[in-house]
Amino acid sequence: MGLQSNSVTLRVEKKLAGKLGHRSVAKHILPDEILEAIDNFHQILVEFHSPKEAEKVISGVIKTVTKLGIMFQEQSNIENNMDCLLNMQAKLRNLFKTVQSFHQVDYSYSRTHLFDRFDEAESSLLAVVERLLSPKSSNRVKFVFEKLRNAEMMDEFFKVGGRFEPHREKLVFAVDMLVP
Repeated sequence: MGLQSNSVTLRVEKKLAGKLGHRSVAKHILPDEILEAIDNFHQILVEFHSPKEAEKVISGVIKTVTKLGIMFQEQSNIENNMDCLLNMQAKLRNLFKTVQSFHQVDYSYSRTHLFDRFDEAESSLLAVVERLLSPKSSNRVKFVFEKLRNAEMMDEFFKVGGRFEPHREKLVFAVDMLVP
């Protein structure tokens, strides 16, 4: 009976996390620095994608992170998926550090290198999401990375003195807080 109630609790928590995936709800939960980074990310996305797609990307990120957080509160999920989790953590950290480096060192941006990091991060994240979440969550991850792989957007985002430099500054600051 205990195992069945844990399963029901987990399903309810995941369902609730799905409802919390919108920026309007997240504003009541997340720290101000993270919200500012999300807003800056949204402003950049809207420049290159429709407002609906931009909101869908933000929602996908929030929902996936929230659901994975809930899943890893269950000790058994951590133990059973440790290799995939460690790989995902390393690949995401590598991606974030790459973004930080491109920001800190003028003219160091390489689209090929960044897109390689996107591919690695997406693969490792999907390995975890496919084990623990629904196919809908996997599709959400694929959609987010598809939108991030917009070459024109990334070129403009990392352009020295470009219009997105203030947004990039705030995003990198938030990443610095999250990824020591």
